[in-house]
Amino acid sequence: MEREKAEIASLVEKYGRVQSLMKYVNSDTLKESYRRQPKGKAVGTDGVTKEEYGEKLEENIEDLIARMKKFSYKPYPVRRAYIPKGNGKMRGLGIPSFEDIVVQGVFKEILEAIYEPKFKEFSFGFWPGRSCHDAIQRVNKHIMADKVNYILDADIKGFFESRILPFGRYKGTKESFDFLGFTHYNATSHWGKYCVLHRTSKKKLKTKREAVKKWIWEHMHESIADTIEALNVKLTGHYRYYGIYGNYVGLQKYYKYVREELWKSKRRRDQTYWLTWRKYRNILKIHPLEYPRIYLKSAY
Repeated sequence: MEREKAEIASLVEKYGRVQSLMKYVNSDTLKESYRRQPKGKAVGTDGVTKEEYGEKLEENIEDLIARMKKFSYKPYPVRRAYIPKGNGKMRGLGIPSFEDIVVQGVFKEILEAIYEPKFKEFSFGFWPGRSCHDAIQRVNKHIMADKVNYILDADIKGFFESRILPFGRYKGTKESFDFLGFTHYNATSHWGKYCVLHRTSKKKLKTKREAVKKWIWEHMHESIADTIEALNVKLTGHYRYYGIYGNYVGLQKYYKYVREELWKSKRRRDQTYWLTWRKYRNILKIHPLEYPRIYLKSAY
């Protein structure tokens, strides 16, 4: 797909647009999209997994291309699912069929090649090679290095609920604002200099705790070793996102919460309460839980 993306980018630079996108949807690009899809994802309304689709990959891809050429390809209805948000509301998710995901993957690559050159330098959302940490560092640099006195706290959906709050080096207020799952606040460094620090927002932390508690109790009958192995993957993911400078205490609190909930669930499992805290700590020496780690260590 890299060759196709380079050709598309060249056409955009030369003509400002691209025509006849369907020529980039072929057997090679569809197979590449198939290989990029992760395993173990939720299935759509067709009930087909990646593994099942791959059992007859050549046949399935040929049939898909034939239907596209005849304009008879029709996406399956999207399965609707809901997950809890930090404010008590539910966020709707659409889960397409696997074949539709493969097709969407190709068009995603095409659209990225067309629009990435047009993105502004300060754009970070859903841009390959950029992350929430990059966005936070940009905000830090702007607030800490420039004469910022106010922050506009708003989003598109809740535009009329926005607020303007005094914030920055020259305000010295105790105001804070939430952004990308963090609460950002004015602080003073160890060297007595002004800085912006961050902690996991209360809403996100509550949601994360509820989710991991639910998962732990659903797996209470598994062995401690197997549970810890799976938990460590979740903990590492949590640390990679929330592990930014100034938030180590927040990571520790989350770690201790997970450690205690795991102990409670395994202790309750056989109703004998044989697993004392001392025995549990000895087990953790053999099968340790992933300990907190800071991944983003600089302000900007």
